[in-house]
Amino acid sequence: IAPPPGLLEGMVAYLQRELTNTYNDPELRAAIAESLARVGKLPASATDSLWETRPDLDVYGKASLALALSQLPHQAERVIALLDDVEKAFDAEGALEEPVSSGWYGSEERSSGQAAIALSRLRPHVPVLTSLLRRLSRVTDRYTTQGTSFGLLAVASHLERQPPQGAEVHAAIDGEQLAVAEALPAGGKSYRIPLAALAGKKAKLRLTSEDGAAVGFSVSARYRMPFAGEQALPATSAPNGPDVYRVMTTPTGQALDPAGVKAGDVVRVAIVVELPDDESQYLAITDR
Repeated sequence: IAPPPGLLEGMVAYLQRELTNTYNDPELRAAIAESLARVGKLPASATDSLWETRPDLDVYGKASLALALSQLPHQAERVIALLDDVEKAFDAEGALEEPVSSGWYGSEERSSGQAAIALSRLRPHVPVLTSLLRRLSRVTDRYTTQGTSFGLLAVASHLERQPPQGAEVHAAIDGEQLAVAEALPAGGKSYRIPLAALAGKKAKLRLTSEDGAAVGFSVSARYRMPFAGEQALPATSAPNGPDVYRVMTTPTGQALDPAGVKAGDVVRVAIVVELPDDESQYLAITDR
């Protein structure tokens, strides 16, 4: 969209005046610097005074200043130092461990989102970025317009830098390479392993990739239980897997003999699942 004549020039002139206004919060000055840098109007003469605000900046301000200085020559060392500060502010799970500035509408979501944007653009392969993006995408208990906006911008900034095709991934079971069973959209791949090849033993599935891009995956299993005999229906169990119990009753809760069920009968089935060692974080079970 082409701006009306004079609009962009007037906005740039106003922001350049506010950039040097020391009455503004340090985070606001860093955000102004980022905006000016985006349109190539950040004065190189302002870099020293902006750098001097580093001790007073929270994570949002440091991420904004890193994005701004990265657009100018001879600022690489400062950008590295700012990004180091940003990384250290989060734990391995992507939780912010440093206080957020109370000035200029600061919030944890805004700081986390701006940090993710800076890391996606300037240091995309750091491990904490994946945790940070995952955390931003899952925050649903305290949505605000600001927090949601910065979270969406962070995820979008990361995705737009991903390759148009998926990463080159290889899968192997106990060292034996698996053939691709199906090509998925965006370069994804599907591998299939017959359960008969795994029954009665523990096998090691290994996924590898030579690409630097983050790789996501899911593992699912599907099998059919024979509808014959009382022992086949009530439960399934495995030494290293979930125990699935099916309690079958009439609609009123009365005991039911599965062998006596006929077509058209209404059966109520309750599913109980027990997992060894509480391995339930990423497991979904569908019983049909």
